[in-house]
Amino acid sequence: MIHQPPGSVGGLELEMGPFQCNLVDSCFEEGQHEAAISMLEQLRSPNYKPSISHIRQLIFIALHSSRPSLDGPKDKSIFESPRKFAAKQQKESHAVGPGAAAAAIQLLESFVATNSPDALGRALPHYPSVKNIKSNDASETTDSTLAKQSLCIKEAKNCWDILVEGFTLGASQNCSSSKCKGKQRQEFFASESFSEDPLPQAQVVGKDSWPLLSWLVDLFERDESLLEQRGQPRHSPLLVEQLPPPRGESATRWDTTAPLDVVFYCLEQSDLRRQRIGYRLMTLMINLTSTIYLDLSMFAASVYGRLSTAGMGGYSLLSSNLLPSISVRRFTIAFCLRLVSDGTFTDAGQISTVRPKPQARLPPKARIAHNDEKSPLPRETGRTSVVQEIQSCASKYLLPNCSEVLRLLELELPGKMPPEVVLRMKFDLLTSYASLQAGLPESTTFEWRDVLQVGRLGKAIETAFGRGKEGEANLYLQILQNLLPTW
Repeated sequence: MIHQPPGSVGGLELEMGPFQCNLVDSCFEEGQHEAAISMLEQLRSPNYKPSISHIRQLIFIALHSSRPSLDGPKDKSIFESPRKFAAKQQKESHAVGPGAAAAAIQLLESFVATNSPDALGRALPHYPSVKNIKSNDASETTDSTLAKQSLCIKEAKNCWDILVEGFTLGASQNCSSSKCKGKQRQEFFASESFSEDPLPQAQVVGKDSWPLLSWLVDLFERDESLLEQRGQPRHSPLLVEQLPPPRGESATRWDTTAPLDVVFYCLEQSDLRRQRIGYRLMTLMINLTSTIYLDLSMFAASVYGRLSTAGMGGYSLLSSNLLPSISVRRFTIAFCLRLVSDGTFTDAGQISTVRPKPQARLPPKARIAHNDEKSPLPRETGRTSVVQEIQSCASKYLLPNCSEVLRLLELELPGKMPPEVVLRMKFDLLTSYASLQAGLPESTTFEWRDVLQVGRLGKAIETAFGRGKEGEANLYLQILQNLLPTW
């Protein structure tokens, strides 16, 4: 074990020292990838964060295949000139082997358990940060071939771009070229590699990118878990940085195309482990809707658009594999409202949009004097600042009225909607609504308690799942009748 200087100050991670960084860089420069990874493993500490360059190089290595090649050696050196043979030998000596790829992803997972998500996430490509954290690494060096190749990660728009099939191949061919340096390299990636999307949907995640995608999900989950422990809504700021920012000064993201491409590509896989990654990523996205950074209604509409294209057959699987939480229940209600509104779109006025109650305008604030307009606000400390941070981050969510939910339960949707989807949707709508009502203060649930006491809810359940319906309808009816006394 290599000893580091004394640890962190005030609970903050310090940068790894230059001497330790140079030890790792020397191994990378010599093409000893596994030795460099082993050195980083020995230097791993919760008090010191690895350099951006080292994490970026680990990510680049992890994007390579960890499976041994089945092809035998092809010796064609007798047909090559000495110069070409020497160049080929040098290139092969710096090639990433399967052992290094496996070791890199294992070390990245270990870093998630040891270091903060911010320390690791700063090496990811991202859009402008919500927290405005600078990701410049003063100690970053690009002497090694691997360091130069890994710079393509820095030039990508987001972490979803580096998962596509063939990303490392193009990086190896272009980033290491002596003719593609500095501004020319940046222009190459901006104009050719990432401005267009020539890859088909089937290559959203390359065959060697699955371990890294799993690591990204682990990192985002760790990020939101630590934030929840500090009293904030469960969400990952690192994931927010992977969504395109809107125009203007709004913090709310709208474009979720790239992560949803990854989610639904995962769900198309026959491997259950890959499907599970998709469900976990979907949960991460849903958790963002509990904050001001992602609009719940817009996200529910985007997911509905994806599922409706495939015939809504995947709704039941998606609903069954999302772990229950407040955010998931809110998303379920928003999704069901979107589904019902689309199913009754031909009958204008049959469905009413749930809108918040009108509120009186706040009185206008006093204007600030010209000299004080740019003066900084007083810095809050202690509990007050924590409460303000939570209030500024959490989104305001309004449940639909009980009468609206009951009307949707009793509503007969057109035949174009599959009956099994309608039944499951109504079941999810009611159970999610009841669960959220249970967590509200009694002063705000008088309407819900009233429909329970007078038997109005029981009649709506009988209308939605009874009256001659068979099969799944009877199963849902029995479950809801058993749950009704507990509500």
